[in-house]
Amino acid sequence: MKEAELYTNYLSKLEEALVQENMDNIDYIVETLYTSGLSENDMDKIDDILHEATLFLEFGEEEYKETALDLITDFKN
Repeated sequence: MKEAELYTNYLSKLEEALVQENMDNIDYIVETLYTSGLSENDMDKIDDILHEATLFLEFGEEEYKETALDLITDFKN
């Protein structure tokens, strides 16, 4: 999958959920991405983002959210 498609289909929704601190949506999106059958190559591209989003979900620390958002910004640029 192309990076633009990954962003449009998945990461833009995760970005929105992170900004809103909507934990239910973050959980749903992260779980969906891990179980959706994306290729290993695609998962490698977004693994750091998912890791930071998961840490934010688990611990609620702003630093994890900001890092995930920064990684998403870098990904889409």
